Amino acid sequence: MIVKKTIRINFLLLTLFLVACQSQAEPEPLNGSTWSLSQLNGHSLVAGSHIELQFDLDTFSGFGGCNAYGGGYQISGDQFAVEDGI
Repeated sequence: MIVKKTIRINFLLLTLFLVACQSQAEPEPLNGSTWSLSQLNGHSLVAGSHIELQFDLDTFSGFGGCNAYGGGYQISGDQFAVEDGI
């Protein structure tokens, strides 16, 4: 009985160790992606609204139904900075 528990504990520890040693997955680049706003602060959008944000190499752009916006951006580690946004 003690041997079985010891084997189980060792197996669990080995599994946890192997999972912890896996490399972190690289985040997908923003370049070429489009995001669509589905809600804001837990509230649904006004019916018929379509607000999106498109990312290119170092720039972003979008349209909010009445106004267009865009600018540059930089990503450094886990930081996202907007540059010259309009």
